[in-house]
Amino acid sequence: MKLTSKEKKKLLFLRANPRKTGFSEKLFNLFIEGAEEFVDVVDIDLTKVALSPCLGCYHCWTNTPGTCVQHDSMGPIIEHFKTADLMVVATPLYAFGVSSYCKMFLERTFPLLAPGIVLNERNIEQNKLRYPDCKPSSMAVLLVGGLKSSSHAAGAVKSLESYAEGFGMNFGGALVRTESYILQFAGTKPKTIKNIEHAFFQAGAEFAGCGCISKEMSDKAALQLAPDIDYFGKYSNIYWHYASDVSKRGGSVDEAMELTDRDPWILMHEMARSIDPVATKGLKATFQFEFDDIASVFTIVVDKGKCSITEASAEKPDIVIKSGSQIWVGVLRRELDPLKQLTSGKVLLSGDKSLFRKLHLYFPPPGL
Repeated sequence: MKLTSKEKKKLLFLRANPRKTGFSEKLFNLFIEGAEEFVDVVDIDLTKVALSPCLGCYHCWTNTPGTCVQHDSMGPIIEHFKTADLMVVATPLYAFGVSSYCKMFLERTFPLLAPGIVLNERNIEQNKLRYPDCKPSSMAVLLVGGLKSSSHAAGAVKSLESYAEGFGMNFGGALVRTESYILQFAGTKPKTIKNIEHAFFQAGAEFAGCGCISKEMSDKAALQLAPDIDYFGKYSNIYWHYASDVSKRGGSVDEAMELTDRDPWILMHEMARSIDPVATKGLKATFQFEFDDIASVFTIVVDKGKCSITEASAEKPDIVIKSGSQIWVGVLRRELDPLKQLTSGKVLLSGDKSLFRKLHLYFPPPGL
């Protein structure tokens, strides 16, 4: 049964990501989509409202209790805070902390506190709440960062957890998404990325329904995309090489993304990782790929369901496959038919040609 607007709780969603074409924005929107069937969402973009930093003047405690001396957009936001049932703080991870827009919001809620010390449920001292019955009951956090380890976000999560406690709110959990820029390359890990996106959507529904995010959803949202730090580092270096080059000549971020998505190194390594252990359980073969246009050679060795890849020629490859690098990129991305490229002369073979005809079985499209 669908809830009516009168039956729905109010969720205050505060987004603090200045870049609207990035990965934070997409994940934040998915969370809202999951929540909005069950709650009325007040979606406030902190990067687009007039906010100034806290002056630390204490006028909101002394001269004008509960009211800031700065007359900007914070007044209406505070009113939403006081009438919300739930709150979500959504921010990218900048310099191992929340964004400056998020920090300004947190500081500017100081009028909601009052002079005086009380002990909370954990017997820790905190300031009195000026409106103890006018606040969200639960707060959740969405954090998106570019590095691989979630430990980089630990300080920001702890800070926001402390904020929730200090303002009398239950901490309803956090979704921490690392490796964020790899999310744009959906073709390399389609199932994993779909699971991550679904986790953000489902977590929105969970939080709207019960005021908390389950560990299952937090774990799914944090699924790793790069298998190890070396691979992550190489992927990162390739992306930023293209981004720097494109920026210097006045290109767009989309162009850098497209170049990375079509990078031969990335796609050859993804090809090796997509090996089907069942289809190759009885196979021992060495595949050598030569791309003269970029002076690169990749050798994939298959040994009974296992696979390794190097960037050097093999002593005795079972098959040598030669083509332009972007021709093979097109094959790997399922844009070009490998047999048609062979008959047209754009792909050249030497060695055991039967191996070529079974490549799609040995190395199916990435699905993890």
